[in-house]
Amino acid sequence: MVDAINRIGHILGIQTVAEWVENAAVREVLRNLGVDFLQGNGIHQPEPLTVLTEHPLPGQRLKAAVSDRLG
Repeated sequence: MVDAINRIGHILGIQTVAEWVENAAVREVLRNLGVDFLQGNGIHQPEPLTVLTEHPLPGQRLKAAVSDRLG
């Protein structure tokens, strides 16, 4: 099913994201299927936002995301 959804997305010109990537085996399967982006604990464990904002990677600048949906 993941392969079919990924193919449909690509046919429509949409980049695809796989969630719940928990280990290297799943990551490899999804890469072989051509999924564009992966997220989950197998990519990186969750951390408090302060870790990112207080210690960004060298050369990394943080950008704020703004949404008009927020009240």
